[in-house]
Amino acid sequence: MALLTIVQQNLYKPISQNWANHTKISGGYTNFEQLQAEVENTDLKKLIGPAFLYAIQQTPTDVNYVKLLDGIDFEDCDGNTIEFKGIRYQLAFINYSRYVGKSDQADTFTGIVRQNRSETSPLSEGAIKRERHDAESIAMQDFEIMKQYLNDNTDVYTLWCAENTKKIFTPKLTTIRKTYN
Repeated sequence: MALLTIVQQNLYKPISQNWANHTKISGGYTNFEQLQAEVENTDLKKLIGPAFLYAIQQTPTDVNYVKLLDGIDFEDCDGNTIEFKGIRYQLAFINYSRYVGKSDQADTFTGIVRQNRSETSPLSEGAIKRERHDAESIAMQDFEIMKQYLNDNTDVYTLWCAENTKKIFTPKLTTIRKTYN
């Protein structure tokens, strides 16, 4: 079961319904279903870890996981109320980032082709990279806030591998002076 549906995707960061609902020739999956599965099982797995992702995928209705999926307000270490929008929000922007790079491609019986229509002009590679970077940046900013929440609640989210907050010991090096007799 996917953590993000096409309806949720379009609430956060819309993508073309025509592209999203196009069914792949093999497997019967839509473009969106394939894209969403790839992002969830690669990018999200890197961010939260494979065991934590698997637990969320298996029990997405668990109260604590719903908080992560939909986002919440919480108090940070300075006593300020802050919010993260949730994993679904993050997935939507990462999906969009990938979609921007793939939306003009089509998988045909002769191979992968780039669509070319006379009434439109394609974006430059630089514009596509900028669009992708902006979407990824939005997702990662929200993830950083969620990471604070997870680090503060490691007793609830035991599968989260909290970052080491201890300062690494750095020895002081001193020079040895030789004296000659």
